[in-house]
Amino acid sequence: PSPAVGLHPELVAHLAFNSGGVDPHHDSDFERGPPRFSGGLSAAWDLDPDRFVEPSLRLAAEALVKVRGFSASGALYLAFASSGERIDDQRFAMFGGLLQASYLLLPKIELSARYAVVSIDDDLRRHAAGRAAQLVAAAPDEARAELLARYEEAGRLRWEQEATLGVNVYLFGRSLRWRSDLSWLLQSWADGDRDQVRFRTQLQLAY
Repeated sequence: PSPAVGLHPELVAHLAFNSGGVDPHHDSDFERGPPRFSGGLSAAWDLDPDRFVEPSLRLAAEALVKVRGFSASGALYLAFASSGERIDDQRFAMFGGLLQASYLLLPKIELSARYAVVSIDDDLRRHAAGRAAQLVAAAPDEARAELLARYEEAGRLRWEQEATLGVNVYLFGRSLRWRSDLSWLLQSWADGDRDQVRFRTQLQLAY
């Protein structure tokens, strides 16, 4: 809705190996072909990251397998944050993972399952909580209530997980999909776990 405050140049590298003519742009196996495989590694380095806002370095590994209408994919990533003014001042921030599988039951109907997890480093959480306390303490009295509300949960989230089952209906080729899924969301906070159930249904265009 508004112009970016500043530009953040990044260096990005991606290396992949694809076998059997696999199409890595779509997770689903529309071709229903023989076993095919794709694997890759990537890295993204932000040359001028906003400290306390975004990671400075991200490393990821990914894999995709397709066979006879079934497909499975997974990805793991590590994120690092800048801890100083020097380029080599990096601290581990978080890791995440994603596993998902789908099967084309009929040409236009697909069943899917997904599991995702994100875990935040304990040192980063303590640093976030300490910085939030400093910001609140240094704020003028009239702004303190707003900052307290904004940073109330800073550094308290440990990890979160999501498990999802879904059904996809392809209404018009691959350009229009009706997607419905049911998810269990679990978060681990400093004061205990929180969970909730989410159902959503949506139309997706040109994905």
